[in-house]
Amino acid sequence: MAIDLFLRLKKYFGNNQFPEIELEEFGSRWLKLRSISRKATLSEIADCYSMDISGLNANQAFESLFYDSTLTEEQLDLFIMKAYLVEREQRKRGEEYLIDQLNRLPIFDWGGSRGNSLEKNIVYNYVKKLQSYEKISEAIEGSLFHSLKGYTLNSWYNHWTSILIEDIFKDHNNVLPTVGLVK
Repeated sequence: MAIDLFLRLKKYFGNNQFPEIELEEFGSRWLKLRSISRKATLSEIADCYSMDISGLNANQAFESLFYDSTLTEEQLDLFIMKAYLVEREQRKRGEEYLIDQLNRLPIFDWGGSRGNSLEKNIVYNYVKKLQSYEKISEAIEGSLFHSLKGYTLNSWYNHWTSILIEDIFKDHNNVLPTVGLVK
């Protein structure tokens, strides 16, 4: 593999040029390793296949494993599936509880926050408009509390429903899942 290949794939990834990655001969290998690019996970795969990446940071370990021809795509796939199944089993144990908790959200209301951004809402509607300490204190106890609650509850709901939905896709036989959350 050409040394500049890793950097070219990294650039494509940074620019969201996924079709270009897929066209490269080792593009799928790069994406698979990128999906497990946390140092702890890279160390696990290295240990699993007796590879030494000690002393390397996460980026160096990622690049080292990418160029190591003794690590096959089949080994990568097997490691990813095993790691995902461990994660999935843990989530399955709490899935019924999670679904019950998510169903308790009575309405999906961002609380009037500007562009679904609590910080922007606070700055534009309170900090930059209200000069009176008494009025901003009242707003914090009233409408701002409503915005904070709505924003927090909806962010919580979005996060956990996304994980449940991702698991539906990841559980499909034709999908090679990611391990953990991909940055």
